[in-house]
Amino acid sequence: MKDLNSFNATIDVKVGDLKWSGKLQDVVRINIVDLNGDLSDQPSVVSWFGVILAEAIASYESMKDQKERLYAQLYLKYREQDEKAGVKSTEARLNSMIITDKDYIVIQDRHSDVRRQMNILKSISTSLDHRRDMLIQLSANIRREHDAGDYGHEGKE
Repeated sequence: MKDLNSFNATIDVKVGDLKWSGKLQDVVRINIVDLNGDLSDQPSVVSWFGVILAEAIASYESMKDQKERLYAQLYLKYREQDEKAGVKSTEARLNSMIITDKDYIVIQDRHSDVRRQMNILKSISTSLDHRRDMLIQLSANIRREHDAGDYGHEGKE
């Protein structure tokens, strides 16, 4: 088995007032000794991350709309400035002026951060789906072994 410590980085997620900081391994790890506890906790964990993912998606869409509105406002502003100055406005010139505008850079950075948070949460959600499948499989294996009376130590003296 691989050394899982290399996969155990701390992850920080903050969307609005909701935040989570922890190690992904702690969220997706299955404690075979307390399989019933893990099975009963799974819906709550999925719900928590589902809520924060939904908030991240809403925040991402809102930020995208704000960014598009700011782009449009800056486009008009810079085109008007060029017209007053007698400078020919090209799409490339206007685009360059917009994407280097300090207000646009701020909103672009925020939008990128929200996208990163959203992608992390989607990854956690996928991991929790895999965890659910593994919990189901493990509990089925234990039931099958119990029903068959196979406790893994027959024939060992």
